[in-house]
Amino acid sequence: GVVGFIMMRHLKSRAVIMLLGLSWLVQACVLHLWGPRLDPLWLAPQIAEAREDMSLFCPGPVGLMGYYEPSAIFLLGTDTAKLSMQELSQFKGLAFVNMENLPQGFMATNNMQLLDGTVIKGLNLNGGKKVHLQAWCVR
Repeated sequence: GVVGFIMMRHLKSRAVIMLLGLSWLVQACVLHLWGPRLDPLWLAPQIAEAREDMSLFCPGPVGLMGYYEPSAIFLLGTDTAKLSMQELSQFKGLAFVNMENLPQGFMATNNMQLLDGTVIKGLNLNGGKKVHLQAWCVR
């Protein structure tokens, strides 16, 4: 409304300045209101933080099962193992497992220990599916 009125009055430079100011205001409002709601999309930093916390309890390599987001692999290291269901019990180290992908009635083997307090929930950016990661120490 106001910007259109100014442009109609042939005051284009003022209109551009006003439009830029309004766009900055809108961006600030959107980031302030929606930024905190985007936490479920930022899973990779949460996984990296959990890895640091759990590295004393479960040293060794890191693996991911059911969640292979490139940002997670870059943060954890390019040597991060991408595990299948069959490879999980043979892996030795800290495995972040997407519990949404486990079959009904999944039973952990004797060498697998669920690490308490390591639940990471959110959405996968590629496809929008729910992610429910838990950390397992596989020895």
